[in-house]
Amino acid sequence: MKSESIFRRRLCSLVLANVREEVEKHLKKDLPCTSGCAFTSDHWLSRANDDYQSLTVHYIDKNFVLKQFLVNCMNFVERKTSEAIAEATDLMIEVIPGWSPSINSYMVTDGASNMKKAMRDSRTVRKNLICLDHILNR
Repeated sequence: MKSESIFRRRLCSLVLANVREEVEKHLKKDLPCTSGCAFTSDHWLSRANDDYQSLTVHYIDKNFVLKQFLVNCMNFVERKTSEAIAEATDLMIEVIPGWSPSINSYMVTDGASNMKKAMRDSRTVRKNLICLDHILNR
């Protein structure tokens, strides 16, 4: 490896593309065979005060193996209103390879009022559950 910039510019994007391709293969194969999946989502600020929302999918495959993949992490540029969160969440879920509206989709989030309302308003999430750790540490 010649330098840090070669690694950052060339190899990181190649590794990311390979990982993304493998995750998509698993999701395309596994999700249509599941009756339900769970998602976790959260918002946080970077040190530079950039807002992000993540989405992780959790499911049990046909061999009864628990699988979980970070499927999206996006820069959240709008205000964190329940409407904006619901729309962003729906868009992230709808583009997951192998996901369809017939799959029962449950979401685990923190107990923030905007997240709870967003999940009630979501067109892709059937039920929202509050993270027990967030409940206990209020």
